[in-house]
Amino acid sequence: MTGERRGHRGRLSFAPRGLSSVAARDLLAQVGPNAVPEQRPGLAARMAAKLWAPVPWMLEVTITLEVALGKRLEAVVVAVVLALNAGA
Repeated sequence: MTGERRGHRGRLSFAPRGLSSVAARDLLAQVGPNAVPEQRPGLAARMAAKLWAPVPWMLEVTITLEVALGKRLEAVVVAVVLALNAGA
């Protein structure tokens, strides 16, 4: 049994066993391979994703409290730990 189905650019003939080698080669030449390109998020997006969790939130609050209490050195140390964890 053969039939027709709308494809990417018009009608395609198909058989129960799939496309013929000629049709597959023609489609490959017309539309390219059947693949989805891998999209990797940027560095900023990856770091933001690592900072969006309860433990980083606690460290961010700790940094804020240390600065509010005038303990800048401790705030810097916690910020460095947070930055190293986000970058890893």
